[in-house]
Amino acid sequence: MEKNLKNEIYNLLKNQKASLLNLDEITNKLSSNKTEVKKMLDELVDDYKINKSNNNKYGLLQAFNLYIGTIDVKRQGYGFFKSEELIEEVFIPKNDMNSAMNGDTVLTYVISNKTKDQKDEGTVKQIIKRNDATIVGKISLNAQGDKIILSDEYTGYAIAKNYGIAVIDDVVKANIIDFDEREKCYICEIVKIIGNINDIGIDIESIVSKYNFDTDFSEKVIEEVKHTSDNFNADDLDLEMVDELIITIDGADAKDLDDAVSVKRLKNGNFKLGVYIADVSYFVRQGTALDDEALSRGTSVYLTDRVIPMLPHKLSNDLCSLNPDTVKLIMGCEMEINRQGSIISSRVFEGKIKSNFRMTYNNVNKIIDCIKQNKPLDTDLKKYEKLIPMTKDMMELSDILHAMRRAKGSLEFEIPESKIIVDKNGKPIDVVLIDRGISERIIEQFMLIANETVAYTVTNLKLPFIYRVHDEPNSVKLIKFKAILKNTKYTINSKSKNITPKSLQVLLEQIGSEDPGLNTSLLRLMSKAIYSENNIGHYALASKCYTHFTSPIRRYPDLLVHRLLKKYIVNSKEFYETINDSKLTELETYIAKVAVLSSEQEQKAISCEYDVADMKKAEYMEDHIGEIYTGKISSVTNFGMFVVLDNGIEGLVHIKNMKDDYYVYREDMMALYGRRTKNIYRLGNAVKIKVVGANKDAKQIDFNVVMPKKTGVKHESRRKKYQSRRKK
Repeated sequence: MEKNLKNEIYNLLKNQKASLLNLDEITNKLSSNKTEVKKMLDELVDDYKINKSNNNKYGLLQAFNLYIGTIDVKRQGYGFFKSEELIEEVFIPKNDMNSAMNGDTVLTYVISNKTKDQKDEGTVKQIIKRNDATIVGKISLNAQGDKIILSDEYTGYAIAKNYGIAVIDDVVKANIIDFDEREKCYICEIVKIIGNINDIGIDIESIVSKYNFDTDFSEKVIEEVKHTSDNFNADDLDLEMVDELIITIDGADAKDLDDAVSVKRLKNGNFKLGVYIADVSYFVRQGTALDDEALSRGTSVYLTDRVIPMLPHKLSNDLCSLNPDTVKLIMGCEMEINRQGSIISSRVFEGKIKSNFRMTYNNVNKIIDCIKQNKPLDTDLKKYEKLIPMTKDMMELSDILHAMRRAKGSLEFEIPESKIIVDKNGKPIDVVLIDRGISERIIEQFMLIANETVAYTVTNLKLPFIYRVHDEPNSVKLIKFKAILKNTKYTINSKSKNITPKSLQVLLEQIGSEDPGLNTSLLRLMSKAIYSENNIGHYALASKCYTHFTSPIRRYPDLLVHRLLKKYIVNSKEFYETINDSKLTELETYIAKVAVLSSEQEQKAISCEYDVADMKKAEYMEDHIGEIYTGKISSVTNFGMFVVLDNGIEGLVHIKNMKDDYYVYREDMMALYGRRTKNIYRLGNAVKIKVVGANKDAKQIDFNVVMPKKTGVKHESRRKKYQSRRKK
């Protein structure tokens, strides 16, 4: 009852937009008990869902220009506030940070500037949740010779209650105990010495520690894995053996092969697609130390030169990995698909496979090139001759599935991804764009359809499940994005208030890869995809029902999906004989818990990966100071513009260094506008830049615009006019 009333109050205030209501007005509109309404209002305020004014009126946070989000703190002291409710980051001046640290969840008051020359700024009003309440930093000395901890994520300093054996230049991890208001510093307790500042790899280890990812497994977990492997023989299990031509396709350096595929054309013209996924659930049983560890990690983390696995390598790279010519346990999803991309029939089952070939994306792409050019395979590919018929079927089926998704309105963002190449000491020696070939797109299409098929299979059973969901774009972000488009050559063909995936798909196709800035702005319009026990569909995929089934070695939700499939389908008789309302409720609660934890860990992993990439890119550019490149403007702010190079490296051109004119920020144009020269630097414009600075510790790269040389054309023209007048 209370939950329903709380929802009614929230929806009422949501529909009021900017208007505020007092207690009596809310009570009368809902015809409810005043005491109960007051209680629910207080709870909504405490939960940061609504706010209360000084004259006791209530409204959504946005009605007070308040937003909840996370803070990205820069070394210089200022920060950028990100919120799901805002399309752009909001600049937070150094003096308005209110002791916020990098990654903190904060309540921020956004000052909306109505003039074209200024960008919105914000003030941190309250810290709602500390980012794990830890700090990673280097032991240094202050001016008085006392030890302090300096961190890249905090502009001040911290002091430890006891430094123990930590010495100068040691990098440490410390728990924050308190904040000293008088000294304006944190009081900490050192919990780990990560290493010395001069140790190889200490830079990445520091970031990993900041996000609390463990690189080692406990002795208890290792013992469980050892016991499992000592007593395992796949041949002993009485399971269906799949008799098909089966291959895995992964990157050349991949060790954890968790998906295999098989495709063949049926006599009726349809295709049979088999997607076979490593059965991790056989080895990782709920309630074990291994399962607890996997759930707490939630995901594997992929960094520049290393992986922090969700599971120990004995499982991820050996027992579970679908290595060729070895019998492996799988959960299979086999589908009959017609030429329109519709699923005619499907089955999900437990079984065994022996994959025939361990293929790489590169080699499959080479085979595809030979097929397209109608020429024989190169010498090094001859051993894959028998794969040619299946490869042709894979190409055709992939095209059919892609066309089906396009017709539904599935979105495809052309955001370039970079690969950072490092030497044996972890020093970056090159940064290149990742080239996605046809084989990568084939596997992507096959995994998408398998995930969707599994989701529909369980949804039709009307039983508790974990979904991968993606909500429709936020209306506030939508309005701002439409304003951005007004000054471009692009438009959204949508008359309705809500934009359909199909209309955004058309826009994305218009933009293509020529405007990375606009692509990124559109991506920011999107909500974050998360895991949930409630199925609201997946907006970006234009799918009404979707889950993650295909990567249980590296994602915990996929592992849970496998367990549920075994429970509901493989062992259905036992399940229905023993299930009751109490057990269903317990299962629903557990799935909801996994969804929340997995979503949180996924976001932490993404942030950690971005931090490492940004640091390594800055380190790479430290060796390229003074060099000139051509890039495109990817973002425009009131303090400058970001430019992304062809290899995905992004740097800032600060407005104070644009000395050829006085530039102002024009939000309506998403541009910097020169008042005297009328020069315009707009989102998406190509621009030539010079690298003028790079700082690995600050994860920052600085560019300056290379101004075109004066040609003297104007002066020559004036001289000719003057000479002409003299002759007359």
